[in-house]
Amino acid sequence: MKKYIKNTCKALVLPLLSLAVLSCENNDVEDVYIDSNQPTLTVTSSTGSFSFNDVESDQEIVLTATLDKPTNKQVRIYVFQESGTADGNDISLPATGYINIPAYQTTASATITINRDFIIEDTENAVINIGDSRTTAAFYQPFQMNITIQNYTNQDATMLLEWDDDNLDDHLCDMDFDVYLDTFEAYAFTGDCPESLYEPSNPNNLWTGELSNGVHNIMVDLWDTNGFDPAQEIPVPLRLTFGKVGTFEAYLDLNGLYTSASEDSNNGSGGVMMVGYVEVTDGSYSVYDRNNQLVAQESN
Repeated sequence: MKKYIKNTCKALVLPLLSLAVLSCENNDVEDVYIDSNQPTLTVTSSTGSFSFNDVESDQEIVLTATLDKPTNKQVRIYVFQESGTADGNDISLPATGYINIPAYQTTASATITINRDFIIEDTENAVINIGDSRTTAAFYQPFQMNITIQNYTNQDATMLLEWDDDNLDDHLCDMDFDVYLDTFEAYAFTGDCPESLYEPSNPNNLWTGELSNGVHNIMVDLWDTNGFDPAQEIPVPLRLTFGKVGTFEAYLDLNGLYTSASEDSNNGSGGVMMVGYVEVTDGSYSVYDRNNQLVAQESN
């Protein structure tokens, strides 16, 4: 009698366990219908175009990849530059290098940014591949995006105060230098390293525009050394680029004007120096160094 009861229980328990397992497996996929055939993939642009001519300002293009039905495989569309003179400073591609549609999903997006180009250079171009033979989990025809980038220009004054030595001490960036015109028509008081001014961003600390006619003295201020005090005094290798966005540049060599032992303005009064000046005539620049020597002159 005991043996009969034991066998009966065993026969009842096994079907119940099988039912529980099957129920769990069905819940995992009950909302997704998977067709055994591969899906078809399409890629669209937020601008409605894949050809961009004479771009000179910041522009974002959102690429959206869409499957016509879900699949149990991830689908990747690789985005990379095939050719052209533009580089990473001109165009920002997706950081991962691809658009990824996860398994069981049907869409994903990524962004390509055409960056505003402040450097004086010729028109550049780029051919961007949107997909290649590595996309195998969907039916897809790769294609190319063509971009032409014009040199960006305007009449605003620009200033870039930077290190002029690739072998400098990393801690020199602890020293906070500012640069400005004594007319305050252009100034950069951000504490950045390097200190750069290309566009008016904030009237409190970063501002520029078209300069009025006359003389504007170019001032550099060692605002704060922030405790940088090496055992041996070292010269600060500085260079200042002054000009206009995309059209004119003059270079002022400031090596030797400051050292690691120089007094700063925040803790004293000796941080400011006049390093040159710009003479503006009918909007054109003539840039002179601190010794009144002409460095560069803008042609009309």
